Amino acid sequence: MSGERHPNLIVPVPLDVLRAWCGERRAGAAGREWLDVLRSRVATRQEGVVGLDQLRVLGWSEDQVAWRRRRRVLIPVWRGVYAVGHEALSFRGRAIAAQLAIGDDAALSREAAAHLRLLLPTPPPVIDVTTPGRRARSRPGLITHAGDVETERHQGLLITTPEQTLHDLRRHPRIASMTSEALYLGLIPPASAPDDSPTRSKLERRMLKLIARAGLPRPQCQHPIGPYTADFHWPASRVIAETDGWEGHRFRFQRDRARDAFLLARGHVVIRFTWAQLRDEPVKVVAQLAALLAHRGELAP
Repeated sequence: MSGERHPNLIVPVPLDVLRAWCGERRAGAAGREWLDVLRSRVATRQEGVVGLDQLRVLGWSEDQVAWRRRRRVLIPVWRGVYAVGHEALSFRGRAIAAQLAIGDDAALSREAAAHLRLLLPTPPPVIDVTTPGRRARSRPGLITHAGDVETERHQGLLITTPEQTLHDLRRHPRIASMTSEALYLGLIPPASAPDDSPTRSKLERRMLKLIARAGLPRPQCQHPIGPYTADFHWPASRVIAETDGWEGHRFRFQRDRARDAFLLARGHVVIRFTWAQLRDEPVKVVAQLAALLAHRGELAP
């Protein structure tokens, strides 16, 4: 395991760190006030959730916890894990609660890890965690897995590495877009792209096949326009279609902006498609291209 090691960066806060923080402050009124402050700070740092073991270290007895549960000061999330004061937890709060429920070796994984890495735009309805050598009991909203996985600290949380996350989700319907986004964010090297990474000729063949099946006019391929080469060009309507593989946008951004500005100034319009779109959304690709060609007069009304 690699990543952040400083205890002030780790969440959930480890019990030995809590003991070190509050060990000398238990006696007297000042000590009780300090523990109240510390409990609040721990809950805030953990996005509004605390674990039963943490509360014990921080000075609350079983009766004190039970009393606050009855008054809805502590609201159960999973067994031994509580939201403090309200149930409107963020996704990060739910993720921390999952780790508190399963244990220190629980790594957020699969769709949960992908969302935290910004590879999936919306949070999954359940939290996945993976533990080495054992499989804890799953529960509503929390799915557990057992396995020897590569992990690291990400924003304080124990989480599977980007490569491990993509491997675990290799059969996910959005694996193509997740991999592309991981490349864009620099989370994985280009060599980590899947084995079906397209060559330029493969992209061209796939695009031309879609165009032919849809009955659209055949474009000129690899057509030079000034200092640039258009992937697919319809000269009469000045429509250009570009196809992109797994190469990350980070490496294309400046180049593509200059290219598009040059073409726009000369009356061309550019539409871009990714390999994932060509492979997974062919109907949508053809519909968008046909609409653009019709709008520019390439297709008869």
